[in-house]
Amino acid sequence: METEEKMGREIKGDPDIEQDQAQEERARTAIITGASSGMGKWFAILAPRYFSDLEEVWLVARSRDKLQKLGDRIAVHYPDVKVRLLVTDLLEGDVELKFRRKLKERNPQVELLVNSAGIGMMGKVEQQQTQELLDMIDLNCRALTSITAETLPYIGEGGHIIQMASAAAFVPQPGFAVYAATKSYVDSFARALNRELKGRKICVTSVCPGCVNTPFFAVAQKYEKLSAFKKIFMSGDRDVVHLAYQDAIRKKDRSVYGIWMKAFHVLCKILPQEMIMFFVK
Repeated sequence: METEEKMGREIKGDPDIEQDQAQEERARTAIITGASSGMGKWFAILAPRYFSDLEEVWLVARSRDKLQKLGDRIAVHYPDVKVRLLVTDLLEGDVELKFRRKLKERNPQVELLVNSAGIGMMGKVEQQQTQELLDMIDLNCRALTSITAETLPYIGEGGHIIQMASAAAFVPQPGFAVYAATKSYVDSFARALNRELKGRKICVTSVCPGCVNTPFFAVAQKYEKLSAFKKIFMSGDRDVVHLAYQDAIRKKDRSVYGIWMKAFHVLCKILPQEMIMFFVK
């Protein structure tokens, strides 16, 4: 397992030789952001199972300890898969440059990109700090877009991109306004990109679950608690990831887990948004 202390560090040794070696090897690679917990963790654990020809898995998150434990777990089950730990905060201002350098250094053949990193905050906009609102936009939208755009030149025919959206994308959500808006962006971006990349035979899947039992809510409930009603429909993170991979392999542009969220999606198409927002709140 290899830990990258800094994504943008210089290559040691002769850069021309190492660049030539990287081009020759072109390791078949999965890149997963937000890999340290929740659905990102399961995307990482299950990636070699669904994409059996992977040679490397890049795990991107802030927590070195959590990534190390996850990397060890993957190594036990898939000893032939090299794990690289990219310890970084995607909210850092220069993360795009660092990630671009890392891709250029390694020159991977990316078969799978999963953008699972994200944050949300429940509560009225006026309750929240401005920086918290901007962080949601920066991580959920800007960083996701940047990572996707930087990785696209390295994705070959038959590659897959999975973007973590949410059922919150289906309708505006009072009390979850900025988060829902960012996920609406992700869903729209993913489905449009899927259409753009058909000529390259790259599939982009927008994953839109409802409430999922992950550490996400430890942060999200800072200002407002999740209603008992919504908890009834909470899904398991592993189950959502299994379906996401299955739908991606089936080349679906959207993955919606569970009969209740599928029904909610249909209702959002046929009922006035004002009515949906009333009942959601």
